[in-house]
Amino acid sequence: MGKTDCEQLIIFCKGTIEESVGNVIKQKINNIRMFNDGEKKLKKDNMEVILNNELVKKKKKQESNEYIYKTNDFDSIQSRIDWFERELKRLNKELMGYKLNSQEYKECKYRIEKVQKEMDYNLKKLNEAIENLCLG
Repeated sequence: MGKTDCEQLIIFCKGTIEESVGNVIKQKINNIRMFNDGEKKLKKDNMEVILNNELVKKKKKQESNEYIYKTNDFDSIQSRIDWFERELKRLNKELMGYKLNSQEYKECKYRIEKVQKEMDYNLKKLNEAIENLCLG
């Protein structure tokens, strides 16, 4: 039992939540491989460390995003919003190339929703920054 080698291919999309999940899966697979090969012992808190590292990265990215609003760096804010608009246009064009309700269509739709959500958040923060300048 368990003597036959096998190859499993796991595909995930860059720039989506799948990328973070894919990184966790890679680590799990490596842990299983190491455990099966007897090269190292697994730590019971290993998954907690991996997830914590992902949360730290996410928090740093969020702090970086917040910085331009705290400093009222309107050129950077406008550049970011422009990028979101270009990305939405590109994704909507890409979406038209997929068959309705196909997996590719659904994935592209998900990316559009994610970019739209980010753009809405940035527009909200821009309005808050402008409001604070006018009131301050």
